[in-house]
Parts: sequence; C-alpha cells; structure tokens
Amino acid sequence: MHTVGNDVVDLKAGGAAGKSGDSRFVSRVLTSGEQTVLGRVENSDSCFWAMWAAKEAAYKAVSRAKPAISSSPRRYEVCFDNQHRKSVWTGSVATPMGRVYVQSQLDENYIHCIGQTGCGPAGGQIIFRVFETVPGAPEGTEADPGQQSAAVRRAAAAAIAGCLDLPEDNVLIVRDSSAGRPGPPVVRIKGSATEIQISLSHHGRFGAFALNIDSSSFFAKRSLDYSFIFA
Repeated sequence: MHTVGNDVVDLKAGGAAGKSGDSRFVSRVLTSGEQTVLGRVENSDSCFWAMWAAKEAAYKAVSRAKPAISSSPRRYEVCFDNQHRKSVWTGSVATPMGRVYVQSQLDENYIHCIGQTGCGPAGGQIIFRVFETVPGAPEGTEADPGQQSAAVRRAAAAAIAGCLDLPEDNVLIVRDSSAGRPGPPVVRIKGSATEIQISLSHHGRFGAFALNIDSSSFFAKRSLDYSFIFA
C-alpha cells in the first residue's frame, strides 16, 4: 500500500527568512550533495525549505510502516529533477526504507511538499489542500499549535466526508500511540478504523493535509477547493 506524507513551511514565519545562510544549521540537516545544489541556486531560502519539507514528507510517509525509523534529516537525501521551474518541483527522496516520490509547491508565502511511497509520479491520486488556519492573520503570526492542529483535522475530515458522501460528524481523525509516542493520524469512519492514507501538517499561518482515497465520483467533480497530484 502506498503511504503518504506532507509538510508545509510558512516562509514568513519567524526564523524562516535567511535560514539558508546559517551554515551550521544547513550542514546539520543537508547532505553534502544537497549543500552543493543549494549553493548553485538563486533563491536559496526557497530551495532550502523545499528540501526540508521534502525530507519531512518522506519521513512521515515511511514512518507509517516503521515508526522507530531514524528521523535524522541527513538520512534523507532529496533530488529534485526540475528546479528550473518556479512553482512546482518534482523528484524523490532516498530514505532508509527506499525511495519516496515528492512534489513541492513553491509559493511566495509557503512551501508545501507531498511524498508517496512505492510508486513513480503516476502511482496514484492524492487530494491535498493548503490554507490559512487563521484567515487574514498578518505575516509572521504564530498561531496556537493546538488550534492549528484542530483546524487541519477539521479540514481533512470535511474533505473525506465529501469524498464518501457522509456527514462530517461520521469522520474522526485521531493519533494512536506507536513505539511509546503519538503515531501517524488514523481515519475512523463511524468509529471504525479505515485504510485511508492521510498526512497533516501546520506551520506559522498555514495548515495542510494530503490524503489518498478511492472515490472516483469525487474525482469526477474536480472541486475547486482541492488540488490533485500523482494523477
């Protein structure tokens, strides 16, 4: 089964701007090859955070199958194949459990990356959404993490309910314990666990989710509220 991970970075959040110039931090999280790539690009902050988000998305995807896997960023090497493009980069991440295919969206306000295991870019269809958890909040706002997490879960539950033509209160997203710590999110429908693959993330002003769900009728609607990749 393909597993999904996603990560979002608010580029206007405190500490994000100029982080690519922090050589000590960069050397701690990027491999030597990634550092070489970073040194060649014009927008080094966007490139750095795109790599970071790809590593995080890949870790979330592979840790579903192996919760105790290392999360060290240098164990995850990112290779984008089209960095000449401005808004969408695709590629893969080499992880301790094999390759994860990724797609990163580069916006002036945020970086969002989605990763999926076990397939190439045509391996399956993923629904995702990036949104402001506090609409209209000024740049640099650090929303309450608990409120952000709740907002992302509500948005993801609404998407799943829409996919399955169910009332939203039939969908519950929880995190079970795994290896002595909170595990990845699990979707429950009417109280029963499902195999719906889902990943949640938030940072700064933004929240995001990605999910892999079989619902051809939903895909046919092509709702403007959601985007689709790996299609």
